[in-house]
Amino acid sequence: STSARAKALIGAGGMAWWQKDRDAAGACYEEAVAIERELGDPARLAEALYNLSFVLAGEDIEAAARMLEESLSLFHRAGHESGVAQVLAMLVIRDAQADNWSSVIAKLEETTAIWRRLGERLHLAFDLVWLAFAYGRVGREREAWHTGLEALGLFCEVDSPTGIGITFIDLAFLANWEGRHEDALRFAGASNSLRESAGGPPGGFAGLLEGDPAADARAQLRDDVAERAYKEGLTMTVDDAVTLAREQRPGR
Repeated sequence: STSARAKALIGAGGMAWWQKDRDAAGACYEEAVAIERELGDPARLAEALYNLSFVLAGEDIEAAARMLEESLSLFHRAGHESGVAQVLAMLVIRDAQADNWSSVIAKLEETTAIWRRLGERLHLAFDLVWLAFAYGRVGREREAWHTGLEALGLFCEVDSPTGIGITFIDLAFLANWEGRHEDALRFAGASNSLRESAGGPPGGFAGLLEGDPAADARAQLRDDVAERAYKEGLTMTVDDAVTLAREQRPGR
């Protein structure tokens, strides 16, 4: 059926995204959106638009934001609270690019409250990653590390190498902003090691907005010191990298 084809396209798009093939993912999601527009179910169309926005966000943030606004309206119409939270978490990208970090924080505090209420621990973990980043951007260091470590703990509980790797990149940004550049490189190395072994999607939106924390750290260190720290991260076990994260002290 047409409905089944749309569902299959969403699945195929997800696989392509996981394999870092943005073009293939976009083609699948675009066809799924066209089908769902014809079928007219608001929740299903909202979900298809939400998926496509991931691809657009890397190229045209305003187009992605318009798509997300439509998705948000449809999720509200369908009474789909988790969908509302998913879209709000994506809309923060536009706010972040405009340096409107108070709005970023407000949206993510709302989404994390929704996920806690619904008991959706994995969604909570991903949004905590972005919230930690936002706290770090406005200098709320203790809240940033506390939030990042909560995300890391949740990902460890469900054994999510992708989530753990994304959180390590998040912590690399935080360490850089506090001047701990060697630790930033260790976290970046640990993250890249996980991505190479477990696979994963393209870099997170924090990277798109702020650049490469490893490159930023290298710029502050001698080449030999930077390379040694990065290699230490590459060869760390996940447990060792988690221990390093838990030993961090904001402002140290």
